Amino acid sequence: MAEALLPMTSDRILATTPAGTGATHPGHTGAPPPTSPTASAGPLPPPIRARTDRRLPKAQLLLIAEFVIIIAVWEFVQGYLKVVNPVFLPPPSKVWDALWRMIGNGTLVEAAAASFQNFLIGYSLAAVMGVLLGLLIGSWRPGIKLIAPIVWALYAMPLVAIRPMTTIWFGFGDAPIIFLVFLSSMLPIILNTMAGVSTVDPSLKRAAAVFGADRIQTYRKVILPAMVPFVLTGLRLGVVVGWILLLVSEIHGGSRGFGALMSVAQSRFRVDQAFAILLVIVVASVLSVRLIGLLERRVSSWRSTVRS
Repeated sequence: MAEALLPMTSDRILATTPAGTGATHPGHTGAPPPTSPTASAGPLPPPIRARTDRRLPKAQLLLIAEFVIIIAVWEFVQGYLKVVNPVFLPPPSKVWDALWRMIGNGTLVEAAAASFQNFLIGYSLAAVMGVLLGLLIGSWRPGIKLIAPIVWALYAMPLVAIRPMTTIWFGFGDAPIIFLVFLSSMLPIILNTMAGVSTVDPSLKRAAAVFGADRIQTYRKVILPAMVPFVLTGLRLGVVVGWILLLVSEIHGGSRGFGALMSVAQSRFRVDQAFAILLVIVVASVLSVRLIGLLERRVSSWRSTVRS
């Protein structure tokens, strides 16, 4: 009886534990040890990687096909049938040959350097001044009523008409061309920036003032992010108008550049060279617009991320 009243020690517990219960220490619950998933279900399958589709979109494929069809029809009509005198409308093969000849003798490279220099100077000044003036006019209520109509009138006016007067104002050379590129590109940038500032929700400004934002913080945190899409639209329009005024200004009174080279080619009835120069201008204008479009898509993705 004395032995039965003794406290149960660990040796007695181990001795009295039934076989197969799996209890080896006092804190053991009796559950079997966990097994890894790989041991019971075998090795895991490799992770599925997302496939990146590098194929061109259907719209771009259709555009490329349309361009190829137009070139093929043009080559067939003018290269083989010769419906129009090739002197006045050369086939694409002649235009391509003229393009490579002008690249080889360096005339097109010199003209491209002069035109790109004039365009970059005029357009860069227009982008800076257009955004600043649009921001100031759009933020100032009297400016919207007094200055905005003048900007609209200048934008509606055909600036080609003042090309002879720019020669009187600035003399011969590149200054009149740069001025026309600057003025024609700046006007749409000003108007779109003004629209971006004026369309900001007033409740956002009041909310910023409630949270203690001063005027500079309101411009930086509220107005500037809201006007970015309008500014980019103005930059895109300014690129197109700037290239048009550049070409017209160089044709009428320019001594170098694409327009001057095209004027010489037309006076010599080298229509193939004129078409080649026009092709280079179109490609340069489209690439400029595409660069701004890439910037706009990046900004749009940033805005959508912030909104989400």
